[in-house]
Amino acid sequence: MGCGASGMGFRKLSSECTAKIEELFAKIDIDKSNTITKEEAQKFFSHFSKVNAKALFDEVDVDGNGTITKDEFMKFWDQVRSAGYTNAQILEELENMAEGGDWVNWKDGKDVGYFNRDEKSMGIDKKKDVDAAPVTLQNASE
Repeated sequence: MGCGASGMGFRKLSSECTAKIEELFAKIDIDKSNTITKEEAQKFFSHFSKVNAKALFDEVDVDGNGTITKDEFMKFWDQVRSAGYTNAQILEELENMAEGGDWVNWKDGKDVGYFNRDEKSMGIDKKKDVDAAPVTLQNASE
């Protein structure tokens, strides 16, 4: 049962996911202040740094104060897992981001107008595929 449900369908992050999330947070938090600033996010992302930083902040900076705390970052990934994504899917995206990949919009109940993970994995380019129908990844529990 590993990461399965405990009460009301809550899916937990695996210890491997949690460790990777903490590692990614530390990598983005350049000054080790336990918060991520927009400037740090822009320095972290290697392509379209301003767009990726904005997407990250639109999704994760819940209180809108211009910084992302470790708690906000962890709660965001808990939300993604609770939305039905598997630990394997989350790990794959975390590893991609740790290597300088783009931030994507997960189908987690929050739509901030950026690529969602499913569209990216299906190779949909919103700039080219304007009429592309939304793709839905079947949610699975581990």
